[in-house]
Amino acid sequence: MISFTTKLILILITAFFWVASMPPFDLGECGFVLFVPLLIWLKAKPSYKSVIWVGGGSGLLSWIGILVFLRHVTYFGTFLLAFFLSLYFVIWLCYTRWLLPEVSRQNFALRLLGYLSIAGLWVCIEWLRTHLFYGMPFGPLSLSQWQSPVLLQLAAWTGAYGISFFLIFFNCCLAQTLYRLVA
Repeated sequence: MISFTTKLILILITAFFWVASMPPFDLGECGFVLFVPLLIWLKAKPSYKSVIWVGGGSGLLSWIGILVFLRHVTYFGTFLLAFFLSLYFVIWLCYTRWLLPEVSRQNFALRLLGYLSIAGLWVCIEWLRTHLFYGMPFGPLSLSQWQSPVLLQLAAWTGAYGISFFLIFFNCCLAQTLYRLVA
């Protein structure tokens, strides 16, 4: 049983890293560790109810922080848009919860495929978020790296989605490394 305090800490850490990595805060380095605490937590196989609550809470707080400029238009609209955007994050987190514990115990090739699929789903969700229903292209994960010219070289070949893919893949690899060092 995961305590309420643990869930709250995960929500706050994830929201802080996510918002801090985006403009105007410009701490792009946070994008490299953004989901590491969540990914390590998912290896413990929490219940899907906990995953939905943590994903929804951290997604909602993050999107409210990222979309804070919309408050000048409408508070309710900002909250509603942040809620719907957080649903995409919950879907990604539930898929990751389903796949990550099984993949983590496999050999290198299967772990690699698992992490590639987790990063690939993130990119698919970003693309869907851009084109589906309300067409919200704002706030892709790649935006966090706008001040990193070395990483932006990747965008010449892969576009912004390639940078998002790289960041999620890096988060998965870092979480696996830290988990192996501690466990």
